Amino acid sequence: GSDGLLYATSYFGNPSSYDGSLIGLDTTGAVAVTHSFNSSAGSNPLGSLTVGGDGAIYGVTEYGGTNGYGTVYRIDSAGTFTSLYSFVGASGNPQQGLFLAKDGALYGVTSGGSPFRVDSSGTVSYAESCRSTSRTGTQPATVYTRSRRANATKRRSRRRCGGSSRPRST
Repeated sequence: GSDGLLYATSYFGNPSSYDGSLIGLDTTGAVAVTHSFNSSAGSNPLGSLTVGGDGAIYGVTEYGGTNGYGTVYRIDSAGTFTSLYSFVGASGNPQQGLFLAKDGALYGVTSGGSPFRVDSSGTVSYAESCRSTSRTGTQPATVYTRSRRANATKRRSRRRCGGSSRPRST
């Protein structure tokens, strides 16, 4: 991070609740738990951490938050943890880390296959949900990646998800 620490998460790592931990490692090798996750602010962090365009570190939790369906969180340059967004119902339980796109927004996907976008203020919008079929499936196994051809990813998304790639507000 911009605070000089290397960050990692543990899915269970909080001995009092098993909700996970955010761990900071300095250049001397000293390890410190910088945040213990809990059900109210998000639990069980999942996927890789991503440095946003603002220099903050962003991640997701699979569970917890206001609604129990996971969160998007941010760690600023001072090491301050903020839960930005709590997922709701079938549009929740993110399964992978976030991807920083050229537009400066972060993108991810939920367990039901719903692609979502997070801007730097923490506002989340969803693309039309993918229909679960034997061809498209659920429980996505990877985070989005950028294609060399700008429209290739968009065309592929429409075909696999069977709908528009226009975001819908939450």
